[in-house]
Amino acid sequence: MASRSGDSAITTKFGACLVDASTGRMLLGQWEDDLTISQLRRVLVEFRPVEVIYEKGQLSSRTVSCIRNLCQPRLATLSSEEWWGGARTGLEISKANYFGAVDVNSGEIVGWPQALRTCVELESNGDMALAAFGGSVYYLQKCLVDNQVVPLGQVHILPDVASQWSRTHGGHVSYARVVEPNARNLGGLESPVLEMDAAALQSL
Repeated sequence: MASRSGDSAITTKFGACLVDASTGRMLLGQWEDDLTISQLRRVLVEFRPVEVIYEKGQLSSRTVSCIRNLCQPRLATLSSEEWWGGARTGLEISKANYFGAVDVNSGEIVGWPQALRTCVELESNGDMALAAFGGSVYYLQKCLVDNQVVPLGQVHILPDVASQWSRTHGGHVSYARVVEPNARNLGGLESPVLEMDAAALQSL
C-alpha cells in the first residue's frame, strides 16, 4: 500500500493492491483518507488480509498498529530496491511481458488490463496504486508464482475507489471493470495478501 501526506495536514493518501494467488485476482485502489484512516480500516475489515507487505521503514507505527489490531496478519517488508515505484513498475511489467509490451512507435500500452491502464492514465492520482501493484508483482516473483498469477490479467479496481475516481475525473474510469466486494464473486479474496506501499509516508 502506498501512503503519503494528502492535500491537507489531516489527510493521508493511500494506494493498495489486494492479491488472491489462488484465483489470480488482484484489486487496486488509491484514495485520500481522513485523520482516523477510516477507509483503510474499512478495506482491512472487508477483506481481512492474511499477509501485509510494505516498504521497510515507510509505514508509521500508528498505521502498523491499526493493521495488527484489525486483522492480525503476517507482516513482511521489502527494501527500497525491492519495492518498485509507479514508473519502475510500468517498466518491469513491460520487460516481463506479462500482458504485452508497450508499442515503441506509438507508446501505446498494448494488452494491459484496463485497471492498470487507468492507473497510468491518471498519473499522480494513480501512481500509488500502480506502485502497490509493483510491490505485489515483485513479491510474487520472489515466491516463484508471478507467471501463474499476473498474466491472467484479473486486475480490477476497488468499487469504492472506482466511484471516487469517476466523480473526481468526470467519469474517466467509468469503463473500468468493478467487482463487488463479497465472497460470492471474489472467490478466495476473503483471505488476500494486501500489498502496502508506503513511499514518502509522513506520520499520521
